[in-house]
Formats: sequence, C-alpha cells, structure tokens
Amino acid sequence: MRSAADEVPGLTNVDHVRWLCADDGARLRVFEVEGQAAGAEGGVNVIYAHGFTLSAQSWCFQVQALRGEHTIATQLIPDLRGHAGSAGGHEAHQEQVMLGTDLTARDLVLMIRQLAPRGPLVLVGHSLGVMTVLGALRHMTPAERDRVQGIVVANGAIDPFAARGVTRMLRALPVRAMRAAGHHTPAFAEGVKERVEWLIKPVIAAAVYYGSLEQGKSARYDVVDFHAREIESVPMRTILGYLDDLTSHDERDSVPYLRTIPGVILAGCNDTVATPEQSWIMAELWPAAELREFDEAGHMLPVERPEDVNRAIRACLG
Repeated sequence: MRSAADEVPGLTNVDHVRWLCADDGARLRVFEVEGQAAGAEGGVNVIYAHGFTLSAQSWCFQVQALRGEHTIATQLIPDLRGHAGSAGGHEAHQEQVMLGTDLTARDLVLMIRQLAPRGPLVLVGHSLGVMTVLGALRHMTPAERDRVQGIVVANGAIDPFAARGVTRMLRALPVRAMRAAGHHTPAFAEGVKERVEWLIKPVIAAAVYYGSLEQGKSARYDVVDFHAREIESVPMRTILGYLDDLTSHDERDSVPYLRTIPGVILAGCNDTVATPEQSWIMAELWPAAELREFDEAGHMLPVERPEDVNRAIRACLG
C-alpha cells in the first residue's frame, strides 16, 4: 500500500531538451532520451503523445523501462501544445496560439521530421495522444508512413470522446465551473480554476483510477497526487481550448492508413472517460491491431498498469 510519504513520479536522466517552433508560432518542448541504438542504422524511434491536462512526465515509467532496449535509437517525449513546457507562459504571441487535436498531430509530424528524420517509428499515444498519433498518419507523407512499424494506443478513441464516457467528467462540478468562467476575462477564469482545484484530486480518484494502483511499479508512488498536480499546472486557456474539440473531433479519416500497420490497443475495463466500447470500435476498424483489456483499471494505464504498457511497446519494437 502507498503512504502519504510516497514520491510523485516523473522523467529523470533526460539526455536533451529540445525546443521546436510550429508554423503558427507555438513553442514546443520535447524531451529526448537516447537509446542503445542511437546512431545505428535501423534503430527505432519511439514517439510519445500524452493525454489531456497531462504532460511528458506521464510517460516516466515507459521511458525509464525502455532506456536499456538495444533496438531503440531515441525516445521523444513532447509536452503537447498548451501543456507544461509547451504552454508558453503568458507571452503575448503564445496567448494567440490555437489549440486542438489536429494541431497536436501536425506538431508530432514536425517533431519527427526535425528530431527523428530516419529510421523506423513506433508511435505511442494515451487519451488525447491517441487521436494525436492517429492524426499524425494523415499529415505524414507516404514515405513517412512507411517508416511506422507499430502503434500503441491506451485509453483512446477514434470517435469523439463525448460519444461515450467523457460526458461524465465534463459534468463534474470543477469542470462546469471552469467552462462557465471561460466566458469572462482570463484573470477571472484563472481565479475560478484556483477556487475549484481542491476538488480535482477527489474527482480524479473517484472517476479515473481503480484497484490496479496497488500493484506493480505504480504502487510505489502517489500517482493520484501526480495526476492532480499535472491538472493544476495546466493554464485555464488550455483546458477551455481543448474541451470542445475533444467532444467533436474524430479520426475516422486515419482508418485507411491504419489497416496495414501492426499495433496494440489497450483498454481499462473501468475507464469512464474513454470507455472500453470505444476501444472495441477502434479494434473493428483496425484489423492489424491486437486488443488487450485490463480488469480493475481505469483511464490512466501508463501509470496504472505501466508494465503492461511497456510490454505492448516492446511488442512493436521488432
């Protein structure tokens, strides 16, 4: 069992922090961890995309576990636009940067072109990051898609999230208060966010996590507190900027590119945000993928069931 003294997880021993600039001026922070096959021909590039209101830190268990894999050239772990280091602070030009799932997909392709221009690719997405990696396929050239040798998606959907479980989270009191505040000034909205943040952790604990937190590596850490801190650090503008997009965006147009790419679909049986039914739909549309479901697991498989996510990534490394 965890205790109150348990540590909060995070990325450690990062080799490089890269900064990229998107066409619209968005500044993007990318953590790079070199692998055993760095510089070798055929070394695999593992590309991550995190979930909504999270950051690159949420992949800490995967990055650390895969550091010693002899087939990996590099692991690239970005903060998606609007999140953590890619939030841009309060600079005027960053305040004008657009937010949305299709833009995160474009950003991922930009990152691949600049930081992993050659070698096989394994794409790994969680929640919002699932639509990000699927959308990236649409924005790649045929030659770039040919480099994708595997995709791992966790707690995701190919249809709009609002079609299933995310409506429960959108009706939660803290979220409703923040959405209403968005109609006022940025300062007012941030003030409302601060007033409801004390409710965030219990909402997360009740709606997102399940019994598997008492097992495996994640049991050594207070991952619920970690998740709450991640949300608390997200600017109000980012929360509001993505919410409507998440309830309307779908990635059906990426299906033709998925058909021949091997992959693994990971679903938490108790996920109320991206319900298992959404993973079943994805599996029907993606015949080359294997569906793996986990009892007593919710919406945060990368930290709830890190060993299982690690196994799925290793299965795609070849």
